[in-house]
Amino acid sequence: MRFLPNPISIPMSLSNNVFKKHWLFDLVLNDFLLRSISRFRYEVSFEALDKCAIDILLLCYV
Repeated sequence: MRFLPNPISIPMSLSNNVFKKHWLFDLVLNDFLLRSISRFRYEVSFEALDKCAIDILLLCYV
């Protein structure tokens, strides 16, 4: 008796593997995109503007 693979089961198993490993996309998205955006937001908005605000307040009261 000869067993032949089901032609529908092969593509389904391949697509199922991709969806099971979706956490890799989340990891890449988190590490590269979101961390760089968060770092940029902190460095530009918080550090630069905070330093400028302190300098402006000190100059106004001197």
